[in-house]
Amino acid sequence: MKNSVDKSQRAIDAIEIAQNITDKKEQLFLIGCLIGISDKFIDEAYVQKMMEVMKMTRVLQRLYKEFKEEGRIEGKAEGKAEGKAEGISSGKQEDVIKLLKKKFKTLPEPLADKIKSINSVEKLEEILLSILDISSLDEVEKMI
Repeated sequence: MKNSVDKSQRAIDAIEIAQNITDKKEQLFLIGCLIGISDKFIDEAYVQKMMEVMKMTRVLQRLYKEFKEEGRIEGKAEGKAEGKAEGISSGKQEDVIKLLKKKFKTLPEPLADKIKSINSVEKLEEILLSILDISSLDEVEKMI
């Protein structure tokens, strides 16, 4: 039975051989498969050797570029989603403050600050819906 060092060296050898494939699409596919398979058993020292072997190829550069672009797109989407959520939360905070000022004619600054610190849209909606039923700002304070 062969040990894992033998498998690791064979993975590196296979990548070196795969670099000789002239069809770049097939080369990229095969090296990707080899990396995926060898990830299960290869040790850290061989990972470094494999990286050295792959640095010599345009395949790694292409993979890096693709993953970087994919990460940029995902990051942009996450940023938009977070911005949208913050905008909704901010709008709800302002709605709560406006309605409380309208109902009670005044709103102490510390209470307004507490409302502005609430990021949960659900909590802000709960407060908004209860404004019609409450009779004092103390009740709002208790909800927060």
